[in-house]
Amino acid sequence: MTGDISRRTFLRIAVGTTVLPVLAACTPSPAPTVAGSSAPGGKVQLPSYVALPNLPPPDLPGSPDGLLAPGYQKYPSNLIRSVPQPPGKGGDINALTVSLSPAPTPLESNPTWQQVNKEIGATLRIPSISTADYPTRLGTVLSGGDLPDIIAAAIFSTTLPNIGDFLNSACADLTPYLSGDAVKDYPNLANLPSTAWPPMVYNNKIMAVPVAAGGVRTSPLLLSRSGDLEKAGITKISSPDEFMGVCKQLNNPGTRWALGANTLINWLAMAYGAPNSWAVSGGKFTKDYETAEFKAAVAYHRALWDAGLFHPDSASLSGSPAGAAYYGGKWVFSPHASWSLVAYQTAWERANSADPEFKPRPVLPFNKDGTGRAAQYLGLGSTGTIALKKATPDRIKELLGILNYVTAPVGTAEALLMQYGVEGPDFSRDGNGNPQPTQGGLTDTIVPWKNIGGPPDYLFSSSSAEFVPVTYQAQKEHFGSTVPNPIAGLYSPTDSSKGIQLKNAFIDKMNDILFGRTPVSTYDDIVKEWRANGGDTIRSEYEKAFEQAKA
Repeated sequence: MTGDISRRTFLRIAVGTTVLPVLAACTPSPAPTVAGSSAPGGKVQLPSYVALPNLPPPDLPGSPDGLLAPGYQKYPSNLIRSVPQPPGKGGDINALTVSLSPAPTPLESNPTWQQVNKEIGATLRIPSISTADYPTRLGTVLSGGDLPDIIAAAIFSTTLPNIGDFLNSACADLTPYLSGDAVKDYPNLANLPSTAWPPMVYNNKIMAVPVAAGGVRTSPLLLSRSGDLEKAGITKISSPDEFMGVCKQLNNPGTRWALGANTLINWLAMAYGAPNSWAVSGGKFTKDYETAEFKAAVAYHRALWDAGLFHPDSASLSGSPAGAAYYGGKWVFSPHASWSLVAYQTAWERANSADPEFKPRPVLPFNKDGTGRAAQYLGLGSTGTIALKKATPDRIKELLGILNYVTAPVGTAEALLMQYGVEGPDFSRDGNGNPQPTQGGLTDTIVPWKNIGGPPDYLFSSSSAEFVPVTYQAQKEHFGSTVPNPIAGLYSPTDSSKGIQLKNAFIDKMNDILFGRTPVSTYDDIVKEWRANGGDTIRSEYEKAFEQAKA
């Protein structure tokens, strides 16, 4: 079958069925190249952006680049149907992606899943696989040689090494169906932010559909217990010295510390003006680790630690354990790895549930010299790369029709169904017409449709009147000044194959400095080690790809 990938091909791509995270997934080896690079036929034309017409207007407008999400004070009532005819042809469609929730209600007794299948005209089957288990499951499926129809080749922090080789060997070239105005055949795909599409281009071909939600906002966030700041009369923090003073004012060791968790350095790097991953000048690349700004952020973090302002377990706290401690009141300022709205709203809701006086608010990054605010980093544009198994043109069109359905935005009947389910068994409406999930709806609707596409971000909360206006204003402030990541769309084979290992080795040794185990004077040595073990090679490959992009 044309859609199968041989065991030999898979082993060449994945090296023993190990699936590893990478920093940036773009075009394949052997030569460094750039997404959308020039080719004999000309540079590939990305899908046109066409806003879906007739959507109910939001209370607060979004921006086409996806940086500013539209805000809805109440859920839209005058919904449109964006997919008037079922795109499916009646058979099974198998998809492979991650789930961030427990397993949903089984299809046989799930009214939401059954209705989605009815509306798409096919039986969409998506197993529930955790992010921890997904690399192994992906490797097992690919090595077996019988690919599913829809594959998350990259999703959140997990992707195949040498992803371009896999896409070119086993997956459909979507350029004829999506390039330029061709995407208009799939109006919900055309409605995705244009920033999400460049990472989907490999060897000058559109090889995947993006998961756009959160893609440009995967950047550091510092959340505060604003209620505690208000009680202390603190209204602004505009410099490192002020931040240090506020932390000392709020610190109460043994009861509540000023700081906790182990990713504050990412936010401080913004405040000190370090590059967003890399800096480019005259075609030459400089890693953020190598800059005086990043080194100054490390030294400042160490000073915060030496002053006793961190929870003593901070070096080992991350993820759910860190969240539980923070929402339990163990510290005031908590760094989060991502500004993505899903993560932000989850933090908001957990904080308010734990303490009505919490008042979770993001802290605008200050400039190191106290002269204003620092620019916010931008993400690479997408959080997932959704590929289709090679198939006939009719089958590819059918599968793209399915992805067009699952990317339906808020304001459509399709989005309401996938988010809240079937009215009656899955949700009812409150006095404002907002959907309120039933107990059954909470498990019926966690099928991971959004992780094979999903709608653009939007702001809505039926439980908090403050959430939409506060978050919308925070977005405007944080993303009013930004720093793009210069490797967006570029590919380094060495970064793809060993970048994460190099990064983790660097972070482990940097954490020894941040949390008082080794002196700051050792920092230059760990940078030299990173360079010698592959960093300089990665730099060279990105510089070549950058020059190719300019050609």
